[in-house]
Amino acid sequence: MEFEIKTTYTFEEYRDFVKAVNLNMNKFKGRLILSLALFAGSIAFLFITKMTELAIFATAFVVIFLIAMFFIAKSSVKKSWETNTLLQNVVNTYHFSEEQIDVYSDIGNTILSYDKVYKLIENEKDFYIMTANNTGFIVSKKEMTEEQAEFIRQHCNK
Repeated sequence: MEFEIKTTYTFEEYRDFVKAVNLNMNKFKGRLILSLALFAGSIAFLFITKMTELAIFATAFVVIFLIAMFFIAKSSVKKSWETNTLLQNVVNTYHFSEEQIDVYSDIGNTILSYDKVYKLIENEKDFYIMTANNTGFIVSKKEMTEEQAEFIRQHCNK
């Protein structure tokens, strides 16, 4: 089977890519779960030991901290996009074959054999064909058939 898919790199695509990659990193998930568990345990301890005022202060501090981190991460993604003018609105054409993926765009061409795929991440809109922990290709599923999507899953999943 051979087919082509075109994907335009927009800010929305890039933002979704960063979010999906961060959520799929095992270290990120582990740290988040550990942090939330420690926070919950600390607050519970403070309430149990009747340090209610300190528990309320700690809860407010953590909530404000998490909100601040959300906005910092959001602005970081936007700044990263704005400074990377090379990728803005570039159109990648992906030619999938049994042996490899050929990627064509105005900024260059790449040949990616399936054994070089680090990881495949999928959401409802896109595939992210990862070549390293934080690096990959965005492949839109907008005009993709289920047969093509299954081909990508079979060839890019390790």
